[in-house]
Amino acid sequence: MGNVSCNLLATGNPDGISKIVEECIEAAYPRVVIGSSNSILHGTPPENVIAMYETANNFSTGKM
Repeated sequence: MGNVSCNLLATGNPDGISKIVEECIEAAYPRVVIGSSNSILHGTPPENVIAMYETANNFSTGKM
């Protein structure tokens, strides 16, 4: 559950976020809940948060 770094979400880019989410899913599948490791920090680019959720959603719907 979680494991996507707050710092990575705030300072990374969508491609890097997607890669981390894929690694989390591969490591914990089938019991995984994707989310920020703590919180989504003020100033986090919305596109990074969207990348996190879209990557997880694409996996769950078989689009990966």
